[in-house]
Amino acid sequence: MEDKKGFTVVDRRMGAEPEPAPEPEAPKSEARPEPEPPKSEERAEPRGPLPAVDFATFVLSISTHIPVYLGEMADPYSGKTDKDLPLAQHLIDTLAMLEEKTRGNLSKTEENLINGLLYDFRVRFVKAVQ
Repeated sequence: MEDKKGFTVVDRRMGAEPEPAPEPEAPKSEARPEPEPPKSEERAEPRGPLPAVDFATFVLSISTHIPVYLGEMADPYSGKTDKDLPLAQHLIDTLAMLEEKTRGNLSKTEENLINGLLYDFRVRFVKAVQ
């Protein structure tokens, strides 16, 4: 017995009568409950427009987590202030990789931004380790 799932062959040669496509069968599966949408806190005020997607915004979005992992800021989700130095080092290394891979392709402003952030976070990391 042939299984007719998969694809349909349509004869498009001249003079061939087109056959109507077979109706797809509804998948036979057990009824699953609809997943609940993620719960989020309702905002009292609507969010403003998001910033433009550019190199500076991307670098800053990565770097905003580093002070949390250095224990300088409370985690915005848990409210706790804990150090996670391996994660801080990982993000600093990520910025260093970006600087290396984009060297020669950045504007002077972008170059100054990433180099300044790297210097600052490396100094802060050394202080956090001590």
